[in-house]
Amino acid sequence: MLSLPAEQPNPLRAWWQQCRHHVRPPGRQARDAVVQRIRGLQAGWADLNEEAFALQVQRVRVQLLAQGLQGGGVAAALAATSEAIRRSAGLAVRDTQLHAAQAMLANAVIELATGEGKTVVAVLTAAVAALAGVPVHVLSSNDYLAARDAAAWASVYRMLGLSVAAIEPQDDAARRRRVYQCDVAYASARELAFDHLRDRLAMQSTAQRSGCTSEVTAPVLRGLCMAVLDEADSVLVDEATMPMILSAPVLDDQVQRHRVALFLARQLIRGEQAIERAPGQWHLSDAARDWLAARATHLGPDWRLRRLREEMVTTALAALYSFERDVHYVVHDDEIQIVDSHTGRRAQGRSWSRGIHQLLAIKEGLKPTPPTQTLQQLSYQQLFPRYLRLCGQSGTVWEARRELMAVYGLPVVRVASHLPSQRVDRGTRVCRSDAALMAAVAARVRALQASGLPVLVGTRSVAESHTVSQALTACGVRHVVLNASQDADEAAIVSAAGGPGVVTVATQMAGRGTDIPVDDALARQGGLQVVSIGLHAARRTERQLAGRAGRKGQQGAHERWLSLADPVVGVAPGWRGPLLGLARVMPALLNGWLTWRQRRASRRGQALRWRMLLAERRQAAQLAWATYHPWDR
Repeated sequence: MLSLPAEQPNPLRAWWQQCRHHVRPPGRQARDAVVQRIRGLQAGWADLNEEAFALQVQRVRVQLLAQGLQGGGVAAALAATSEAIRRSAGLAVRDTQLHAAQAMLANAVIELATGEGKTVVAVLTAAVAALAGVPVHVLSSNDYLAARDAAAWASVYRMLGLSVAAIEPQDDAARRRRVYQCDVAYASARELAFDHLRDRLAMQSTAQRSGCTSEVTAPVLRGLCMAVLDEADSVLVDEATMPMILSAPVLDDQVQRHRVALFLARQLIRGEQAIERAPGQWHLSDAARDWLAARATHLGPDWRLRRLREEMVTTALAALYSFERDVHYVVHDDEIQIVDSHTGRRAQGRSWSRGIHQLLAIKEGLKPTPPTQTLQQLSYQQLFPRYLRLCGQSGTVWEARRELMAVYGLPVVRVASHLPSQRVDRGTRVCRSDAALMAAVAARVRALQASGLPVLVGTRSVAESHTVSQALTACGVRHVVLNASQDADEAAIVSAAGGPGVVTVATQMAGRGTDIPVDDALARQGGLQVVSIGLHAARRTERQLAGRAGRKGQQGAHERWLSLADPVVGVAPGWRGPLLGLARVMPALLNGWLTWRQRRASRRGQALRWRMLLAERRQAAQLAWATYHPWDR
């Protein structure tokens, strides 16, 4: 095992990148002047009774309606919202949160460290915009957070004379319409995207049936005016190209065709007859094509079409070998459920296209779902540029600043923490093989548990969490596992994860938006200890996991454990020994190699998203020439 020191930040490089690639945030004097004005107004309103304060809020609202979000009324609105938060929730809004809200009201994405109160920043931003008469959508990463935040801050909005509600998955169209009529509507980004798709489909169907002579069905949404994105990098970058597909079942039953395709694919020899030239992209050799053509004569008319049969078999090969159980999907309630690679959660209601979902069900011995046809399709990078105003926040968005500016025109502003971080980065420990890695991690976790500190072990997949769990069990380490297969008690597991000697093995579910409480006594002894296993494709994912420790200025520590046999690290077997030997003399060499691998993976993903964006724009331009007109019937 080799221990690498933590990488030291370069403040000069960070300053130069900020000046070169982004609009610089307002200077210290300008920010302090606005905050000083907010504090003065809030102090003058502190002793007012409810009626007098409500009258002041109405005056602020009139000023905002006259001047908009660019005038001097923004400071008064922030003061009113801060006072409402103090009266209703008993919280004192910090200066850093006011700085962040100002940047978001100026259509920017802010990076604020974990534990700094980003939920309060979202309330400040949404309330000020709503007071100015702008319908606001506050979009969270999942439905639970949207409902929780809407209920938690409803009293603050009511004190300001604003209405608020949340979209829940079981809501019908009538209730959704009422929620979107509120001044502030909380929802998950996925729910809003599908509401937008359903509105478009309903309007197109009505126009095609009735032309322009009848009244179009009232849409659920009342426009895309302003969106406040929580975990903006997850929505705008990680899930940017994930298609939101509105589909309907079809009568064509392809189950038998899928079964035959899997039967034929299993008989092909991997590497010789079936070749994977790129991840998930399979090709057949000439001998395999001839073999398949000889058997297709007895399988029916569909199989006699060369292109169709080869596409079905290559798709079956992808289902057999490119999609792994407990990595890409899990079997839950006797059905295939996708595991979101960015959050580690089960993506309920989401399915793969091209028959992949049905093939995986047959592969696992389950009843396949009925086939569907696509009615409407949309991606996040198509949806969010349609908003008139767009802003967001995250704890790890700085690495995506160039892409956010190029695709969405959003600058990224870093906001200082209220308290300096006390988290300790212990660097990287590198092992030669996977077996050595598991043994070393188990010994390290056992030592941390013996010290009485809470430990969070972060893994990249469900399968990897099971492997770590087996290694810890073999060493006698008591622990709890949290992944997409065992998420029923997520809230209870997270709330107990900060207890003395508690060891929690989790996927990315414990990385983004998760608050693990640690009491002051344990925080003074060292706080939460985060052990990250494996090299993540994006540095932001590791930062999210490390951010679970040292929240709100507490102590904590983070360390990373890697194996040179990891495919993401990308070290050939013959080079692992020499590279470890050289790294012992020059540890910066291996650190540089790992950083290069991460940057390469990030750039590959960015290039893929950019190509898909250009393809979507070309397709939209081509379809514009074929737009349906009712008078062309």
